[in-house]
Amino acid sequence: IKIKTSTKGSFQMGGEVYIDNNEPFDKQVNSLSHEINHLHDYVFGKQPDVTKMPKAEFVKKKMDNEIRAHYKTYLAFEERGAKGAQPLGYAGFKAKVDQETKKKGKALTAAEKEKVGKEYLEEQYKKVWVGSKSGKNYYQKWEEYWDQNNKRKSGS
Repeated sequence: IKIKTSTKGSFQMGGEVYIDNNEPFDKQVNSLSHEINHLHDYVFGKQPDVTKMPKAEFVKKKMDNEIRAHYKTYLAFEERGAKGAQPLGYAGFKAKVDQETKKKGKALTAAEKEKVGKEYLEEQYKKVWVGSKSGKNYYQKWEEYWDQNNKRKSGS
């Protein structure tokens, strides 16, 4: 397992984590937290297989993993005292948690907080966050990735 620097964003590929060294250090820490979760999936064989899974199953598993990694980045940020650059969408997540806490009248359990967080993130990934060049959301991105990797099977 290696951690390397990149100038093209942060990502995990083939058991190696790349962290964008053009970002400020506190953003790099958020990225590392996120990518370590993807590395965990890689090491323990939990990454979906684009060539062996039906499209819907592949996309669902890919997005479940992405949402979990993003949610765990929020938790890591809070464990660090919520100081420095906030992970993408953290303010909205915090507002949702605060809203649900107020409704309940007491602090959410860890499971309740996770449910709120994952529902919030799913909505962001489906409806709000899109690629700057493609204009497509992550679900669309992974559907297209599946299509590209399964052309021979479908006769395209």
